[in-house]
Amino acid sequence: MISPEPHVDCLEQTIDYHVPADKVGPIGQLEGSLVVDRTKGEVSVHCDNEGANTLSMMHEVVTGKRTSQEARNFIKHEIVEYVMNRPAPYCEAFQFELPEGSKWDTDKTVVQDKLLKEAVDKVKKLGQVSKRESRPAEKSAGRLIAGKQ
Repeated sequence: MISPEPHVDCLEQTIDYHVPADKVGPIGQLEGSLVVDRTKGEVSVHCDNEGANTLSMMHEVVTGKRTSQEARNFIKHEIVEYVMNRPAPYCEAFQFELPEGSKWDTDKTVVQDKLLKEAVDKVKKLGQVSKRESRPAEKSAGRLIAGKQ
């Protein structure tokens, strides 16, 4: 954690933000409190106060303005300034325009449509067979849970 003092994470901030796959690792190197959910198109940070929000630094790493280490070095000074009640722009407001709308990642299809349909159909068939066969077992499990034999 970058924060200069021990603390309890009691605040989580989440924004819609697309992170390319090749930038997830560098974000993890920046700060462990940043959580990337590429499928949802969200990035969250959990911290002890709004000033410890490192989302602007995350953006700078994603856009290539700073490396993870440069961002770590910069934000630790900003957090100290913020705690000392001095001007600290990166702790006071986002330093980039927040993207509008959902940023979910459709990723690339790894299963061909025909194969996917066959797999779904097979699972459906197995599910129907499984439901018919599981009914007696469910009754037995219910008796055991209720304490009856």
